[in-house]
Amino acid sequence: MGTFEITEASSVPKGTKVMDTVFSFKRKEDSEGRLKELRCRINADGRQQEKGSCGDTFAPTSKFSCVRTICVLAAQEGPTLYQFDIKGAFFMSPCKEDIYINLPGKYRLPKGKVLKLKKYIYGLRHSAFHWHQLFAKWLANYGFENIDSDGVTVTWVKTDTKGCGSSGKLLLTVHVDDGLAACALRYPA
Repeated sequence: MGTFEITEASSVPKGTKVMDTVFSFKRKEDSEGRLKELRCRINADGRQQEKGSCGDTFAPTSKFSCVRTICVLAAQEGPTLYQFDIKGAFFMSPCKEDIYINLPGKYRLPKGKVLKLKKYIYGLRHSAFHWHQLFAKWLANYGFENIDSDGVTVTWVKTDTKGCGSSGKLLLTVHVDDGLAACALRYPA
């Protein structure tokens, strides 16, 4: 995934804090309570970030009124509703500044080594902001248009340009890395 690289501790600029991290573990079970999978993720201890040192941290989230509107439109017009979670969303955003971390707990790198982040990780104050910027850019590149002032509810409309009778409409709202979509595609009979 290329989330971080091992680098020399001596390359860390003076005055830059090397942050501690923690592992978070998640146990997934099936409907009968049997173990399905174990997950582990490394998280930064964001409390160690100094306020004001990480730039913008605000990431817009969908309003309940947008979610309700999509549900009402789906009930009235018949599109299919989809709920989704974007797995590892923050790991997709390339790091725009130098952030250094240590491994969690008793795990240690060789002496004189630290990890330099290449992508944002969970726990950093500005990870959600950079994830939202990346996702909004992707949506704009694929022709989605904002329909709210926060830029978290978008629409995409495909019209029949080739005379084959197919068309479609997609409404999408995102709350950090969770989303709701209403999709209606029409194909010729």
